[in-house]
Amino acid sequence: MKKISKINFGDLGKSFSIFFIFIVTLRIITNFLFTKIIIVEWWIFGIEIVLAAIVSYLYYRLKYHPTFSYDKESFILEIGKEKISSKWKDFKFISLYYGGLGKISLRLYINDIYKDDYIEIPVSDLGLHPKDFRSEVSKLISN
Repeated sequence: MKKISKINFGDLGKSFSIFFIFIVTLRIITNFLFTKIIIVEWWIFGIEIVLAAIVSYLYYRLKYHPTFSYDKESFILEIGKEKISSKWKDFKFISLYYGGLGKISLRLYINDIYKDDYIEIPVSDLGLHPKDFRSEVSKLISN
């Protein structure tokens, strides 16, 4: 089974920014409430950066990190803790979907009509070339 996993620095950066702002704001508020002054020390700032990096990486792995495993018969898509597995023969059609901000996904449709019955594989988040991967998947579906 072939396994693809890539760190998406956009989502990781978003997580880091949110946690860093939260940690700094929390420190400033608690400092001001207890001492009535705002303490600015570089070593405290360094600790906040390290703490935000650790917490944001753990959050990213649990919420956003994509892992895709597949072979000729089936595939497993994991995004964070969410896990989807299916067989290639269950799908009828495929299409490339542009979700904005450079995010391209491959949609696998279960029925003959293009409705809500699809699974979306985040091709750009996995670092795959969309057209090449679509042609590879179309061959797997047709078998």
